[in-house]
This record gives sequence, structure tokens and C-alpha cells, in this order.
Amino acid sequence: MTNCGEVVLVAIDRDTRYQAVADDTGHASRTFPVYATAAEGTHTGELTTVTRGHTAVAEFGVRANSPS
Repeated sequence: MTNCGEVVLVAIDRDTRYQAVADDTGHASRTFPVYATAAEGTHTGELTTVTRGHTAVAEFGVRANSPS
């Protein structure tokens, strides 16, 4: 949890691409696209607060589309 209104940077595999802003409860969330060029397998999402430097890390998986 962070302070209300604090900017949170969102990095995917150590590449900062997005920002989010903490809501009035101090939580931040962000949706992001998984590009067609994303490699299949495990990737890391990292959120870091700008002013306090707090970090949260989560892994997510990318799977290839199966033929219809």
C-alpha cells in the first residue's frame, strides 16, 4: 500500500512502460496489453512508487494462442 495520489511506475521484464496513481485507499492497479511479440513463458511485472521507492513484484505467464 502507498499514499493516496502517489505515482507508481509499472515495468514489464525490467522495461518501465506504464504509470498508475494510488487511489484514496492507497492502492494502485494497472491493466496492460500483452503484445503479440511477447515471448511465451514467464515474465515479471514490477510496480515501484516514485517518491518512497516501495516495490512489489509478480510473475505472469504468456502462452501461445492455440489454433481455432
